[in-house]
Amino acid sequence: MPQLSGKAFDRAGNFITNSARSLERALFDYHFGSGSGLDVLIKLKKFQNEEGGFGQGIEPDLRMPVSSPFSISVALQVLQLTYLGITTWCETALGISNTVKTRTSVDGNR
Repeated sequence: MPQLSGKAFDRAGNFITNSARSLERALFDYHFGSGSGLDVLIKLKKFQNEEGGFGQGIEPDLRMPVSSPFSISVALQVLQLTYLGITTWCETALGISNTVKTRTSVDGNR
């Protein structure tokens, strides 16, 4: 598998540092720098809505503020990447389940 040269990696890191949103910067720092999963969680929570779901443009191409299944899946992917533990998963899942319950009827329709 081809690998980036050190110079290319540094250029990519500089681009992320100077151009990416705070969530992506935190993820990059977590995986390749000295950032922590907690740093990522703090940035992720900025996309969480009051009812527990996620929106607020968590996916840059889907800038809607309301919670959606797609936005929730993006948040879960971020959580999976950071290995934050079962407590964080449970707290987040509880918020997500509250969102799904309030936005879905008994027969599965809105």
